[in-house]
This record gives sequence, C-alpha cells and structure tokens, in this order.
Amino acid sequence: MAELRTFVFSDLTGSVELKSEMPGGSDAERDEAFLTQILLPHRERVEAFTADFGGRVVSTAGDGHFLVFGDAVSAAKWAIGIVRNHEEHPLSSPSGSQANIRVSMHLGSPQIDPHDAENFIGKAVDYAARLNDFSAGGQILVSRAARAILEDAGLNGVEFHAHGRRELKGIGPVEVHELLFDGRKPQDTRRKPSAETPREWTTRSGTVAYSKIAGLVPDGQVPTSTVVARPTRLGNYELGELVGAGGMGDVFKARHSQFGRLRAVKVIKPHLVAAGQHEIVKRFYQEIKAIGGLEHPNIVVAIDSSTPEDETHFLVMEYIDGTSAGDLVERFGPMSIANACEVARQAALGLAYIADRGMVHRDIKPSNLMVTTVATPHLLSSDTPSGSQQPLVKILDLGLALLVGDDHERLTRLDYRAMGTAMYMSPEQWRTTSVDIRSDIYSLGCTLYHLLSGKPPFLDSDLRPEKAHERSKVPPIRGGSEIPRPLWNLIRKTLSKDPAERYQSPLDLANDLATFAAGNNLVALVEQARQKPSQAPTQIGHATDTLAGNGPQSDTQLAGKKLGSTLTATPVATKRWLWGAAIALLLALGVGAWFADQARQGQERLRTTKRENAVYAARTAAKNIAREVRDRFQALSELSSSKTGVLPGEGAESRLVTLQNYVTRLDEVSRDSAIPENEFQQMWDPLSEWLGEQKKSLEARMPAESWFVALSNGTQVARAPHSLSVGSNYASRDYFHGQGSNLPEGTTVIKPVSEPHRSAVYESTSTHKLKVAFSVPVRDQLIPTTTSKVSGVLAMSLDLGSFLALEDQLPPGKEVLLVDLREDEIDGTPQRGLILHHNHMADPSELGNQKRLSPELLAQVEEALKSGDTVRIIEDYPDPLGRKKRYWCAVAPVEVKLENDEVIPTDWVVLVQEPL
Repeated sequence: MAELRTFVFSDLTGSVELKSEMPGGSDAERDEAFLTQILLPHRERVEAFTADFGGRVVSTAGDGHFLVFGDAVSAAKWAIGIVRNHEEHPLSSPSGSQANIRVSMHLGSPQIDPHDAENFIGKAVDYAARLNDFSAGGQILVSRAARAILEDAGLNGVEFHAHGRRELKGIGPVEVHELLFDGRKPQDTRRKPSAETPREWTTRSGTVAYSKIAGLVPDGQVPTSTVVARPTRLGNYELGELVGAGGMGDVFKARHSQFGRLRAVKVIKPHLVAAGQHEIVKRFYQEIKAIGGLEHPNIVVAIDSSTPEDETHFLVMEYIDGTSAGDLVERFGPMSIANACEVARQAALGLAYIADRGMVHRDIKPSNLMVTTVATPHLLSSDTPSGSQQPLVKILDLGLALLVGDDHERLTRLDYRAMGTAMYMSPEQWRTTSVDIRSDIYSLGCTLYHLLSGKPPFLDSDLRPEKAHERSKVPPIRGGSEIPRPLWNLIRKTLSKDPAERYQSPLDLANDLATFAAGNNLVALVEQARQKPSQAPTQIGHATDTLAGNGPQSDTQLAGKKLGSTLTATPVATKRWLWGAAIALLLALGVGAWFADQARQGQERLRTTKRENAVYAARTAAKNIAREVRDRFQALSELSSSKTGVLPGEGAESRLVTLQNYVTRLDEVSRDSAIPENEFQQMWDPLSEWLGEQKKSLEARMPAESWFVALSNGTQVARAPHSLSVGSNYASRDYFHGQGSNLPEGTTVIKPVSEPHRSAVYESTSTHKLKVAFSVPVRDQLIPTTTSKVSGVLAMSLDLGSFLALEDQLPPGKEVLLVDLREDEIDGTPQRGLILHHNHMADPSELGNQKRLSPELLAQVEEALKSGDTVRIIEDYPDPLGRKKRYWCAVAPVEVKLENDEVIPTDWVVLVQEPL
C-alpha cells in the first residue's frame, strides 16, 4: 500500500514587476538579468532545501516548483526554511523590490503519471496546485488534512489560522488554513485566483532522497510506474474517507462489502516496521492476537486484521458514532463535575480491564476517549431505567500498547525520548517505556483535569513538559465549576509524582469517581454535539491533543502555546502592560491615523469573513434539508413499488405480496359494493401493521410524525401510529392530489398524485399541529403504461420545526430559518412566506406560534433568487420574529434532486441571518 505523500507547490510573487525593474535596454536583456539574478539563485535555494529535508523536485515551470515529501512535517519544515531564507537573504531588483515566495501543501496517495514515471498526477496534486493560487507572498497555505497531521506532530512554534472556505477550480469548496511560525500574524489570502496562464512544466528525474522517503524502491533507484495509490479495499472492507491520522497509522471509515456494517480500519505505516521487518511483524501479530481477545464496553473492540503474509498490515475495529472528550471541551468549554467524572470513571473501568490482562495503554488523553450513547445501560447503577439512552465512553488507540513488546523495546519513532503525548505523560514515562498501569492512572488524572479546566495541568508552565510533570505542583483549577475538596484530593492523588502514592488500581479510582459522576447529562451533551458539529477547522486528527514530536528537537505544542522554547512565557498581565505602553507610545508619536486605518481594514475583513461564513452556512443548510427531503422521497418510492416491502397474502398459501399489489387489491375491493364494509375494513389490518414496522425501522434515519396510506378515492386505510383518522377521506388534502393547496372539505372526485409531491402546510386532524407531508403514488403496475393507473398514495408527515439538519455547521452567532414560498391557508386566507423552522422560535407546529416574512422581505428574497446565483446576501431588514433588531442574511434555495435526476419542486428557501 502506498503511504500518503505531501505535495507542495511554490512560486515567486510579482515576477512580472521584478522583470520590468531589472537592468537592460530591452526585454531580452531584462529577462536575462532576471534569469541570472533572481530565477537561478531561487532554484538553487529550492533544490538545496529540498535535499536537506528529504524531498524531491518533481517538476519546474519558470519560477514555479512542484515538490513531493514523504511526510507533512518535512514539507512544513522545508516551507518554513525557504520562506525564512528569502526574508533573511532577499533576491532583489536594483530598485529594491524583493522576490517573495508563496507555498501550498496537501496530502494524498502517489498516483504516477502513466506517460511519465517521474511525474505525479491526480486530484491530490491538483488540490495543492489550486491552493497555491490563493496564497500571497511569504504565505504558507495548507489543506485541512495537512493541518491535522502537523497539529498531531506538534511542531514547536507553529500555529494555524483558518481562512474559511475557498472554491478551488476542479476541486470545489475546501477549507484553507495558514501555517504560522515565528509568532507571525495571519495575512489575507488572495480573494480570487489570478487568471490562469498555462505553464510548461518540465519533469525532473528522481533522486536518492525521494527513494528513501517513498519507502517503495531501493536506495539509488528512481520511482517507477509500479508505485500504486492507496487501495480502496482491504480484505472484505471497502475503504472510505480518512477519519484520523497519527504517527503510527491512518484510520479510514470502511464498510464491510457483504454485510454493509461500518468499521474503522487502521493501516499501520510501513516505516514503523522497516528495520528488522520479520521480527517486528511477528511481534505485531502476537500483540494483535492478544488485543483481539479484548472485549469490554469501555474499549474499542478489534474485529479483524491482516495476516503476517499480507503486504499491508491493518487492524479492523468497531466504528463509534460519537465525539471525543477533547472535542466536547473544545466546543462547549470545561465540563461539569458530573460529566467529567463520568467520562473518567468509565475510562478507569476500561483501564482496569486491560490492566488485568497485563497491558498498559500509554496514551490516555481526551482525544482518545470517545463518548457515545447506547440504548441499554453499561456498568451503570442498578436504578438506571432499562432501555433509556446512557452515555458510553470508549478508549481508543491501543497503538502504543500494541507496539511495545514484553521486553519493552521501543518500536516507534514518534519521539526519541518517550512514547505518548507530552502534556499527559507521567514523569516515569518520559524516562522509560518500562511503565505499569499507574502511568495510565496519571494520564487519566491529567485528562480529568483537562475536562474540568479546559486545558492540561501544566500547559501554562514555563518549564519544558517533562520537567513540569517531574517538578511542578498541580496548579489549581480556576473558572468553571468550583471543585470540592474531596475531588481535588482525588485529582492530586492521581497526579502524584511518585507512582507509589497514586491510586494503585484503576478500579479503586473508578469507585471513588462514582460519587462525583452522579447526575451527569453526558447524553444531552453528545446529542448537542451531533446536532451541531464542531466548528473546529480540523476534523481529521485532533485539534488540541498532539502526539509527541518526531525528533529530539521537536516539542509538543498545544492550543497555540509553544512548549520547550528557549524563551519563557510572558505573564498575561505583563503582556497587557506592554501592549498598553506600546499603544500609548505610538499614539504619542502621532500614528493614531494608522491605527484607525488598520481598524477599518480589520472591520472590513471581519465583515467579509462573516458574509463568507453566512454564505457557506446557507448553502450547507439548504443541502442538508434537501438531503433530508430526498431521502424521504427515495424511501417512499422504494416502498411503493415492488423493489422492497412485502405483506402477508390472502388464502391458505399465505403468500407474500408487495405493497403495490396489496393497495391495488384494496382499491378494487373499495369499489365492490357486494363486499360488506366490516370485511373490507378487516383487510386494512395487515397493512397498518406493516406500515408501523416500516416506520419503526426507518425512524432513526428519517424520523416522521406519522405514515399513512390512502386509496385512489382518498380513503385513509392505514396509519402509523394508528389513530381515529383511519377510515376518513382526505381527498381534499394537497398531499393527496398535489394541486398546491387544500381543496374545500368534502371534495372527493379528485385524482391522486402521479409524481412525488411536497404538500402545503396543513393542520393535523388528530394532533391539531401544523405539518408538511411528502407523498408518492402507488401504481397498479411497476412500469407505468397508457392503461395503468394510480391505486393509492403513500405518505409521511412531519411537524414543523423538525428539520434539525438545518443547524449543522451553523457558525456561532447566526440563526437559520426555513421559509415556505408557497401559499397556505392556515390563517384562513391564502398567505405566503411561512417560517417552517427557526432555531430561536417557539415550536412552529403549535397553532398561534407561526411567523411569516414581511411582504418587503419576501420580495427581497424572491429578487435574490431571480439573480441566478446559488446564494445571495440581503443587507438590511427587520427581524421576522418581531425582535427589535435589524438583520442581514444569506439566502439559498432548497433544490431536491432524486437519484434518477428527477427534480421535486419545494419552493423552500434557507435564510442564515445575523444582527447588523
């Protein structure tokens, strides 16, 4: 299996201006001077730095370079070095204008150009190249995936800034991040890439340096077309998206090809077993055998693996639909005492289990504790109601435990000094790999401290991490919940420098934590996280918990704090005083106008960023709601045909029939006056039972208030859940006939829908709530012909306000509205602009709570939609909810397209708004 490579593009900015300033009496002479004084020295620097960091120049085009590195850390160090070099030793024109280099990088699997074995092609290469179009001089832009790997590595003095999303030609909208070093501040990216001028790229021959980083060919040989891209299948598992990456391996979301079950597949990186491969692979599979026998609710279970004879070594684990404890803290702030202690308590139970089997985890931290929910209690108190949702904490990544043998030999190169994550490692773990379960207890104590305070215990120490853990007292937890003295004593005991003074058993720690964990609301917290995914720019890897550096000069960095720097940290109060003094001095020197101009520029940048966030949120919300609608129509269409869904047939044979056949039979019987009414109604019972089963099976994926079936004359013959509405006639309802609004009650001679239809808003006769329905025809033939007809209608209804997918990825401070542009008559007269959903509005399904757009705002929305743009901004209008504020918003239409490219009109729009 080919490992991930880091693709890098760089070029000089302002080359045209530089050429015009070079000496010479003609363009040819100026070009010659540019070549000798700027271009050739620049190329020499690039190639020298590339060799130093183990990369290869793949191709060149003028002042542009395409490079490949074996890992993102080497690429980042190269980029930082080349930018620094240009700043410290500038290449300048006679007038003083300097050549500035810009850099971009992205990760991907090598895909060899079939026409040139020395070159790479593919989407990952295009991604890196298009990203460079947005980079300014002196700027290093990285993809989200590259940022995740670099954060995981913890480069000293490196920080990141998220610039939001940019539209990359041929790639689509992606997140763009800037790599910052030497305490630099982010600079604006290019708003739009310049017009593309085709370049003549010249491929460079392979080098020994590349051979070594590739790990695919012997030293001294150049890569050939035998290099393969990452496979899409390992054993019975189809690999999907990359969901995690660290020093030991890459984790992919995968699906079993036969059973369709989701799994997580961790592929071990080849360089970890490159030396003494046979012995290490043997030990690797011995450990896999031991871990394969682990089965505990608080441990991610290993399910399958490769064999020692396989070329690629991988481990298949259960896939957890949850959120890491670290992510919960990052998004919602420090946890309550009960929540934090419940996470730590369950983690301690998992540690107790592996300790009983002679294992040590060695990397306990918030990002390795996944919090999910289950429908049955696990290891909880006896008074927990059976079947209720309960929190479940799963310990992830037994990687370090797996890669350390009985003789404690180090088999990882994550760090030459220690194994684990710097800010959570016990003092003894910094010195040796020969540690026991008490080291995990220390790490769990650091983790509990982090959950309660929002940061690890020694993050603010001026000492290097290993010295802080060895010497410093545990700092008090300030802010958040007040820590009771007994809990503080517990935390201090887990963080004792001497292992003999800590808890000796994780089970003892779990028992003591149980008192403080009572009354936790982790289930609600996890559900909140599921409804509102993290706004953190990094979704692959962990934004706050980093792995130990990959060299003796690399120290862990956490949350923007530089650790192990030669400079001590400046106290916050001192920083504020210095800033105040500097500002006062500058103002005294008469530079107030400069500050004012900077403030104006800052406000404009903030305004632009807010608009971009709103546009992205509106587009995302519209796509999310369109997906919800599409999935419901798709499910209804499949059930209405003979593709799926069977019912017990009539007669002694008890044969199975499809819904299509059953409804057609009922429709025919409804017109046969010879059959008694009570016998006819008894025929509905199997249909109602079947409908209830279908609703239940799909409830988790597409919740609905009710499902129902009506015959071609409008008579409702089945409903789930059952109600007195069964037997009533609903031919006048829009969901039945699809004419856009309800007809007068009692209207019966109406044709049912012949295509999928989204109804107008209506009032439910059973609950008196406002609803919207999705309906599809049930035909008497699978393939419609000129003689076929519609036998009935299958539909589902939802209460207004049920569209929670609207709020996924909603930026802070913004509100989302779903608005119906069709006419409805719920107020007695035809009106438009009904707000179907608002995340700050009372239940819109309750009569009397409904709100509408004003006629003026409705006109602005329709005008925006006529522009043809996908998303438009409306600048100023009164709040539709009647609050005394004025708002601006981004508007996006909801466009539903089925798999067969059939478009279903919705006349819905999404507004993402924010106060002016």
